[in-house]
Amino acid sequence: MTNRLVLGSGSLSQRLVESLLDRPGRLRLVTPDENRADIYDDDVAVHVGDPSDSSLLSEMVDIDVVVVADSDPTTNVHAAQAAREAFPDAHLLVYTGFDSGPQRATLETVADSVI
Repeated sequence: MTNRLVLGSGSLSQRLVESLLDRPGRLRLVTPDENRADIYDDDVAVHVGDPSDSSLLSEMVDIDVVVVADSDPTTNVHAAQAAREAFPDAHLLVYTGFDSGPQRATLETVADSVI
């Protein structure tokens, strides 16, 4: 069973969560968007907060896959760095965001996969 964590807000993270709902395993979402907490039922553990908050992430255990999916490249860099620190053995997939330019190089040093 795979335990997945999605970090971010917006339509991309919402679509990712919805596509992962039918997969076996536990699914968590960390988002600054308080409205997201009310969208999902008990199938998704929603944590409202900063996706780059190391203390919030460190409370989670047994995470196998982390997906960072925000539209802002700087937010993605910070969230990816925090996720790598909190989950060094997890597969880290990071979306670059819009107009990622210099952030992409940073993401490639932190993530296992960058899209």
